Amino acid sequence: MIKRKGFTLIELLVVMAIILILAGLLTPGLFKAKTQAGKVSCANNMKQIGTAMELYAGKHSDTYPGALAELSTDNDIDDTNVLNCPAAGTSYSAFSVVPTSGTASNTIILSCTNAAHGTGASVSLYKGGYVKIR
Repeated sequence: MIKRKGFTLIELLVVMAIILILAGLLTPGLFKAKTQAGKVSCANNMKQIGTAMELYAGKHSDTYPGALAELSTDNDIDDTNVLNCPAAGTSYSAFSVVPTSGTASNTIILSCTNAAHGTGASVSLYKGGYVKIR
């Protein structure tokens, strides 16, 4: 009688069950990491927009642009993809408050509260280029 080497059906089912349990434990963590990456990418875009706005104001006697599109036409932003939220795939909305030379630096001028950032999360750009993730 020849003894065959290999796995039994029970052994294969146990290994598959362990793999499925581990995959189930990792899935929520991967979703949170993807959500956080979207927020960080959005914050990076907003930081670039804030820097471009300060450059624009420096070239135009402390006058800020009336719309985000003016930043790309004035060559302060090379890549217009910066004007889109990477987590949502849509353009940022218009300024919450159009910045002026008299606007306080603690004034939110641009926000992204897209659902793709997660429940209740938002990314805000303040005058002067400060970005806050909530």
